[in-house]
Amino acid sequence: MTKDEVIHKVYYDQAGYGSAKNTWIDAKKKDPTITIRDVQYWFSKNIQQKKEPRGQTSFITPHAHFEYQVDLFFINDLPNQKFKIGMIMIDHFSKLMTVVPLSSKQEGDMMAGLLEGFHNMKHVA
Repeated sequence: MTKDEVIHKVYYDQAGYGSAKNTWIDAKKKDPTITIRDVQYWFSKNIQQKKEPRGQTSFITPHAHFEYQVDLFFINDLPNQKFKIGMIMIDHFSKLMTVVPLSSKQEGDMMAGLLEGFHNMKHVA
């Protein structure tokens, strides 16, 4: 039996489905020449990676102004400040941004801020 076959049999055994380390420990009992690298290589070929690598996303926007990311931030550093809430809008593709000051988080102010943000983003490009 080849190393791949031994690892496959150990992993898919009823007591299997463990980590690479546990699979290696069990596979070594059947074939002492199997290394942890053999098991890791088998995992990379046979087991689907469940999480995405860091720094990668599953969605890439096709062009500028296709998708915006919007968030609120709060400013309290001046005592007599008129606007204490800011809305930041960032174009997901080009990373261009605009900041719109808001007087409150009420629906009307939020909607006005979104419309102003869309207007500003059209003029940034």
